[in-house]
Amino acid sequence: MKIAAAALAMAAFLPGQEAQQIFSMISGERIEGSIDSMDGDTLHIRRAGELVDLSLDELSQWQPRSMPELNPSSAGLNGELHSRDGLNLPCEVLDANQDMIQLRLAGIESPAKLSFRHLESLRFMALREDDSGFARALGNAPKSNDLLFAINRESQKLSRLSVIVQGFDGENVLVLFRDEVRPVPISQLYGLVFGAELGVRPPTQARPTVILESLAGHQLRGRLLDWDGKTCRLQLPEGAEIELACPRIRRFSVQSSKIEYLSDLSPRAEQVPAFDHLRPWLVDSAPRGSGLQLGGQEYSRGLCLIPRTRLTFDLSGQFDRFEAIIGIDDRSNREAHADFRVFLDEKLVFEAKGVRHGQAGQGLRIPLAGASSLILETDFGENFDLGDHCLFADARLLKN
Repeated sequence: MKIAAAALAMAAFLPGQEAQQIFSMISGERIEGSIDSMDGDTLHIRRAGELVDLSLDELSQWQPRSMPELNPSSAGLNGELHSRDGLNLPCEVLDANQDMIQLRLAGIESPAKLSFRHLESLRFMALREDDSGFARALGNAPKSNDLLFAINRESQKLSRLSVIVQGFDGENVLVLFRDEVRPVPISQLYGLVFGAELGVRPPTQARPTVILESLAGHQLRGRLLDWDGKTCRLQLPEGAEIELACPRIRRFSVQSSKIEYLSDLSPRAEQVPAFDHLRPWLVDSAPRGSGLQLGGQEYSRGLCLIPRTRLTFDLSGQFDRFEAIIGIDDRSNREAHADFRVFLDEKLVFEAKGVRHGQAGQGLRIPLAGASSLILETDFGENFDLGDHCLFADARLLKN
């Protein structure tokens, strides 16, 4: 596959028809071409009249050459779902049978069937200010019971009931209430918030998977099953297979089995406050805005450590090297000045002293050599300044 990727990179410099799409590789290469079709986890890329195979596992991100503007639209979709896997989408309930709910989702061509046991909440109607506590319950669900919010036909006010959802029966949701199973018409439901311990998180999908952003600004995660240039099929972790029109896809990033971003991991943190003021380390953002900015370039992934911070990552042994770009965020104070260190199993393998604001980013490529831990550390510089926003941009573990 490395040969195929190299051939594709060479093809990008050949004369011919202007490419419409950009492929950012986990190797750091940027390749121009267009997706012709897909077979398994292999993309067939057309460039200069030739087809070249590219493994999805080698890809970091895909996007059109001219990034389309976001065009939010959820016309006709008054409801919304939140799944236990982080899927949040406007929706409309079409049908329900036993434990499956059929939904029309924003920006998706075909209806999707999801088990309610994979959902954190489901709203059936447009948002209301007098929601009887529905919005507050979204991030604070009870453990061993569900919450049902129903509309009184006469007063149109919401009632909140503590129940246990048993399933669905045609046009009703069946709930256990006061030791009796009762039907509640879906037409009267404002929403359901499912108990934290009464559902299950969808199974983890084998990589490579994708995070897809639609023109409406919604994100979908799953396995990319097919792409023919007009439509693509995606299998959600919840099991549903959905179909999207390719022109409605703004871009997608790949969660490859060959790469793990440190911003997706949970390290052990040790910090020393400056002037008794402790500033938290940040994931994929800096104190003065989202994303990371270094040397005029923006990075969507990475870590921001404010001295003195020391993060310890346990390594599984499945990756071969650590890569990142270090420096001070462009939005930091001009007096920013700090030291950067990297340790493997407590042994110092890299140090950059006196890194200043305005300096170009420095690339790191450190072999892991079977180490069991990776430690990133930033320390106070000569100015002992609270504006030292120290970046490990695009920080990642990679397989050879």
